[in-house]
Amino acid sequence: MKKSVYKSAMDRVKTSEDFKAATYQKLKRELEQPARTTEPILQPNKPKERIRMERTMKRKVTGWTVGIAACAVLSVGIFAMNQGNSPATPSSPPASTSTKAPIMGKVAVNIDGVISEVGADGKSFKVGDLWVTVTDATKWGSSEPTAVAPSKEIKVGNIVSGYTAQDVSTGKVTADVIYTNLAAEKPATTGKAAVNIEGTITEVSADGKSFKVGDLWVTVTPDTAMGIDGPTAAAPSEELLQKEFKVGNVVSGYTSEDVGTGKVHATRIYNNMIPQK
Repeated sequence: MKKSVYKSAMDRVKTSEDFKAATYQKLKRELEQPARTTEPILQPNKPKERIRMERTMKRKVTGWTVGIAACAVLSVGIFAMNQGNSPATPSSPPASTSTKAPIMGKVAVNIDGVISEVGADGKSFKVGDLWVTVTDATKWGSSEPTAVAPSKEIKVGNIVSGYTAQDVSTGKVTADVIYTNLAAEKPATTGKAAVNIEGTITEVSADGKSFKVGDLWVTVTPDTAMGIDGPTAAAPSEELLQKEFKVGNVVSGYTSEDVGTGKVHATRIYNNMIPQK
């Protein structure tokens, strides 16, 4: 196809050259004619200089016409050749589509809080108002790469999180998975003691092991530490730390459990004293 286009263009160029040569020969013959052929047509009112100027203008017009015609033919030929030789317009590459990595969702959690009670068999515990039972089918830990294997020992005060497919509004469920079961951090032995049990005792249980401060019921167990701990702490006196809890006594202490549940076990009792009159 390229050869045919090139040949066609060259034919046009050759045609323009022939046309130019023929025109030139015709013009030359006209110029070589004897002066007598042109003299009779001279009008008496026109001077010779004006006639020469008109002939010169005719020659220029003829020359321009020949040049323009040749250029037009040559331009058409070159354009045709370029059209035949121009490479095909490259198609734009398809837009790259980046594949996004799947978004890792958070694990489903509907068991979350501090253990306030543990069943006698050690296989059930209470978080808030929800009793959770752990069975052999319960999965321990998470499949997340940074997850830490939880402890399987269930204790009061542990911070636990997990999931159950059952309805938590029933108040009793079986855990499908336990993600975390962490012991609460102990309060620092230096500086001010952590206190979240503080006030005047308004009620005491029949066994004398539980008392109420505000809206919080506090149970004292054999594991409850008594007095202020620390290297510089003095031994608790009978005056500041009575052994018997009575209505009207001023008490202060700490629990690692969630006081928002309304019932906790005391981790430590700092003071239990009769108010001064």
